[in-house]
Amino acid sequence: MAKRGKRSGKAAGQADAPTEHDRRDFRRLVRKAGGRKRLFQWIGEKAPRAPWRPRNAHFDTLIDGILAEVALYKELSLGPAPLTSRRRIRALIKSMWKAHEKNSQDPTVLPEMRAAWDPHHLGKDVNAAMYRLLKELRRRKIETHR
Repeated sequence: MAKRGKRSGKAAGQADAPTEHDRRDFRRLVRKAGGRKRLFQWIGEKAPRAPWRPRNAHFDTLIDGILAEVALYKELSLGPAPLTSRRRIRALIKSMWKAHEKNSQDPTVLPEMRAAWDPHHLGKDVNAAMYRLLKELRRRKIETHR
């Protein structure tokens, strides 16, 4: 049975002394980077997007439009913008999903274009795409209010 409680593991901030294996790994990384300075730059850099998951321009365009409409409603003092409701966003995502599905199954379109129109680029299903859009929308709203 595993130990539980305060004495079962190391306290936060305590690490084991590096082993010879750790030292070899570090030296290998320093050689690969071309020096310690470059290695620390690598550590500080943000990892690039995976090549199989392209940046989704559809979401960016949709979010920019929603945020612009919200800003316009606030500027004109018309009250809350209608596009901020979940029902409205779900309708937008559903129509976008159906358009992607239709274009991905069109036999007259080139196979590369059909692959680009695959609706699963938006998300696993309509709900996943909606939650992804809402999450991104919240994140962008928070960034704009700072």
